[in-house]
Amino acid sequence: MIVRDFDFLDMEQVQPSDRYKLFMGSIVPRPIAFVTTVAADGTVNAAPFSSFMSISAVNNLVGISINEHADGSTKDTLRNIRDSGEFVINTVCESLATQVQTCSEVVPSHVSEVEIAKLTLLSSQKVSVPRIAESPIHFECRLHSLLPFDSAFLVVGRVVAMNFRRGILSNHKIELEEYKPLGRLAGRSFCKIGARIDV
Repeated sequence: MIVRDFDFLDMEQVQPSDRYKLFMGSIVPRPIAFVTTVAADGTVNAAPFSSFMSISAVNNLVGISINEHADGSTKDTLRNIRDSGEFVINTVCESLATQVQTCSEVVPSHVSEVEIAKLTLLSSQKVSVPRIAESPIHFECRLHSLLPFDSAFLVVGRVVAMNFRRGILSNHKIELEEYKPLGRLAGRSFCKIGARIDV
């Protein structure tokens, strides 16, 4: 066995901004949840989150992690989910990279990222929140639970419906060549699926 040298970091001694870079640069690639929500005034919010996971396929549960803003204020997505109890997770394909990055910028609550990024909205089937037409797969969700972890919140949604762009779904399996999912790396960098390894 080859033993290599390691750089050691005591995480209690690392500044929060550097911890963010370490986590986001190490845990890669990450799937992106492009989340749409609706504010009380009707504004449609669209924001990407790359801490996104399947929690239980058996129970139709998915999760996203949402941090507070640096100043401690609540992000629009979290506030809207708390208020309405509904949201849509739109998945991200290669062609959406620029628009996803655009929607990650902080804008006033009354401004819709959908309009800035020139996205197209479609009505959902079982929730009141619209979905993004350019996205290949949509998870229509109702809030299951909201778990606080210091300044972050794990939002657990129960998936009540899914929508698939024609050609992606085949016998309940996803055709990756048609899907072309985009992964998040660090900073403004993304990745697409390359060589596939079957074992």
